[in-house]
Amino acid sequence: MAIIEQGGVPAETIARLRDVPVAIQAGLDRSPLLFTVDEQIPDIVFPGGARMTGTYCPITVDARPLLSFRPQPVPGGPIVMSLVLGAVDEEPDLIVKDNEWRPASDAWHFERRGNRYRFSHRSGTALLAFAHRTADEIAIEAMRGVFGNTILEIGERGTLLNNVAVTIPSVRSQLVGVHL
Repeated sequence: MAIIEQGGVPAETIARLRDVPVAIQAGLDRSPLLFTVDEQIPDIVFPGGARMTGTYCPITVDARPLLSFRPQPVPGGPIVMSLVLGAVDEEPDLIVKDNEWRPASDAWHFERRGNRYRFSHRSGTALLAFAHRTADEIAIEAMRGVFGNTILEIGERGTLLNNVAVTIPSVRSQLVGVHL
């Protein structure tokens, strides 16, 4: 802190540390990630009420997992999250791998407000916003991305794949996600 107060750390570095998920920062990797459960996967709730239970990869496109949640190997630790998102005119990017912030460019932004998390691309063409509602429920509020020739949008208008409505069924069995 003394080095920071004396101006020994550039403002850009401080901003970058502030804006990346705290999971990447040693010593802070557990407490800020609210979605901790007792060795189980939280239910994933989609706009419109579809709910998935016990699903490691709730969303895949062309057999590629875009979003995954799995239990921490250490009992009582946070759920481990991974996320792949693609922005328009860019290859899909591994944004988060096992709770570690990984984007290759500065075009990606992370913010957390209370129990809400948001990953977004500067262009506005890719994002994931979700909320941790209870110890065993994560609600997807919005997701948008481009994956090859496939455009995925999940939000208030429902789930759209290449601007065509897709119904997400409620799934109650393990390891079954939405394969688009």
